[in-house]
Amino acid sequence: MDSIADSKFGLGLGRQEKTLSFQDLIAPLGLDQFMATYYEKKELRIQRNDPQFFSTLLTLDDIDHHLTHVGHNYPSVNVANALDSVPKEAFTFSDGRIDKTRLYELYSQGCTIVMRHMHRTVPALARLCRSAEQVFSCEFQTNVYFTPPGAQGFKIHYDTHDIFALQVLGKKRWRIYGTPRELPLARQDFNPTKDSPGDLSAEFDHNAGDVYYFPRGLVHDAVTSAEPSIHITLGMLSQTWTELMLESLLAVCHENVEFRHNLPIGALAEAPDLAAMETTFRQLVSRFADKARFEDILERFRDAFITSRQPLNWGRSRDHLLLPELNADTVVGPRPELVCHLRETADQIVLHVHTAEIAFPAAVAAALTYSLGTPSFTVRDMPGLADDASRLVLARRLVREGILTIA
Repeated sequence: MDSIADSKFGLGLGRQEKTLSFQDLIAPLGLDQFMATYYEKKELRIQRNDPQFFSTLLTLDDIDHHLTHVGHNYPSVNVANALDSVPKEAFTFSDGRIDKTRLYELYSQGCTIVMRHMHRTVPALARLCRSAEQVFSCEFQTNVYFTPPGAQGFKIHYDTHDIFALQVLGKKRWRIYGTPRELPLARQDFNPTKDSPGDLSAEFDHNAGDVYYFPRGLVHDAVTSAEPSIHITLGMLSQTWTELMLESLLAVCHENVEFRHNLPIGALAEAPDLAAMETTFRQLVSRFADKARFEDILERFRDAFITSRQPLNWGRSRDHLLLPELNADTVVGPRPELVCHLRETADQIVLHVHTAEIAFPAAVAAALTYSLGTPSFTVRDMPGLADDASRLVLARRLVREGILTIA
């Protein structure tokens, strides 16, 4: 099919580069072992002795392209220095655009260039995030840090989301301390005046090709040596039981008036009737437990997650050009970045993907399930349909909707 696109449309299909998945990231460790032993429990260091391991993920050219054509504004591009805070006015124009000459002057003076959310512009990072999102059912993001030799971008701190640190270039010396607050919530930031970092528990060099996972709440800092460093943080923006409980409580309060009464008159005076108030409070807690609809809230979270996963459209224009050539022998497969959910009713099967809910007749359920779960197949392989004409109708629609791609 590549020759069709080249000869008929005069268009090349672009470079096909290796895509790193989340499973590649933690290899040789398996996903089950990671979940059972490390996830939200303890750090994981993977040392590869392979400086080129992340060469398909991010390059210096990607950084230059980002700073030249994409990262024009603060705070998508920022500057950090653990020794001295840098005001944005030191590297931005009055309208918020980045002064790139000044940006590199600050870099030469020991500042780290911070590029936030580069997965929005670098395809390999976007695919890595989507691969992780398929595993964890939550949003992921990437930030990139370009640090000069002998420098430290950030003071000692902990993060409020789980982190995978990927060393792309050079090395950093990481120092690990304690966990003053286990699994902090999003707004429970490290407070150096109140939170004790704990004793130094580990110190190691993080070399190009290495991965370091640590749960949120682990205090750390990192410094470069005699060479510059580029590292990526793959951050997990997960939903906790806290968010689920709060959303559920809000839903119950919206639907039940007893939760919406004012506090008793005098409740905030010097001598309120605490016993009576606590009795009411405990009764409401019990009522909440009875009325909370767990599955409804979970479904709402699932819908919000799927809807927020916008399609990664690389190759989709090519698929539309090749669509007229689709036949029963064409090899197709699901787009690898799909985050979706199937729901069956009495007479339909509904596919929730991207921002849409696409309804299909119940008769195509077997073919649709097969198409989503089989990495590569010919249109003729679709089960449960009467003939190739029916299979082609479904396959064409799935290609148009961005569900299948033509191999």
